[in-house]
Amino acid sequence: MMGLVNSRISHAVLRNHAALNPQMFFGWNINHISRMSSGLQVNGWALPLDGLLDNTVLYCNGVRAEMQYMSDAVVGNIFPAWPNASMASFKAVWPRLAGDRAEGLLVFDIRSADGSMLPAKHRMMFDFSDEAVIQVPDAELVAHIGPTPPQMFIQTGRTLAMQFDAALRTVSGKGFESQTAILEWGCGPARVLQHVKHLYGGGEVTTTGIDVDSVAIDWCKSRLSGIEFKTCELNPPVDYPDSSFDVVYAYSVLTHLRKQDAGAWVKEINRVLRPGGHFIFTTLGTSSLAWLHPHGNQSIEDALNTNGIYDGAKNTDIDSVISDKDYYRNTWVTDAYTRNVWGAGFDVVLNEACFHHYQDMWVLRKP
Repeated sequence: MMGLVNSRISHAVLRNHAALNPQMFFGWNINHISRMSSGLQVNGWALPLDGLLDNTVLYCNGVRAEMQYMSDAVVGNIFPAWPNASMASFKAVWPRLAGDRAEGLLVFDIRSADGSMLPAKHRMMFDFSDEAVIQVPDAELVAHIGPTPPQMFIQTGRTLAMQFDAALRTVSGKGFESQTAILEWGCGPARVLQHVKHLYGGGEVTTTGIDVDSVAIDWCKSRLSGIEFKTCELNPPVDYPDSSFDVVYAYSVLTHLRKQDAGAWVKEINRVLRPGGHFIFTTLGTSSLAWLHPHGNQSIEDALNTNGIYDGAKNTDIDSVISDKDYYRNTWVTDAYTRNVWGAGFDVVLNEACFHHYQDMWVLRKP
């Protein structure tokens, strides 16, 4: 089992963490992307690599940005143990990527001042053309999956779809476009599933989304064609026969379920998967504590050390659309728990810590 990450990140750990421990949590985000005649401009924030000022540079499609850093009291307060976190806000500009040079897929990655790259999982993807094809719900519905501006809703969906596809290719040699039936469990307003359909859903591929959030499902049915959507109950079974899907994926679903509910759902996913099919999902692992609880949380750490799972934190994001107000949680698990409990009945074929921001990613294969 991976040891607990100290919630107060030490200077010793910070030094050369990208080279010495590429699995470690690293915080950054893009808040807005602008395409102008003078060039591409991105605003966001990034914790200074190794805690050093002016050591964090954003690249787009391999081109280094001109960086300007500004004070950010919010990030500084969230990460008090990270040196120079209060200077995390940035404006990045690429004069060379003006006009049509900023068209097509934009891949952003963070590097240190000497050009050293972080692992590929720290990339973010965006395409301005997605704004014409991806449907974004209103802020009230988006809040069911966490408040997110429209452009970030699109950017996050594109990034996750491409990252999940890359993971599937890694373990099977084939991506989403080579499957016949794909299910997103916990699709919400189809933030990821729209991109899966748009990028990979041609030919014979069928795409399906299910969720306990009937409001999100009704919105999807009214706005999105070519995808089947169904509201499911808080607990299985779902209305699909055994061996219905080649791939089931879930972003930030097992991160919100009680122990007993999560166990029942994992068994249900196994049932609807075809032999040889893959279950891709994310978890809140021990490394996420540095982000979500930078001041430390002894209750979570004690539970993880004792039971391998902590499901004691209430989450109210979808209380308005579910009957059991105790159902939705914030849930942490250790690697050992995921492998031995949720991985029972599967082959564990891939695990990446801090796959997307602070969430870990797992790929299980049904024998």
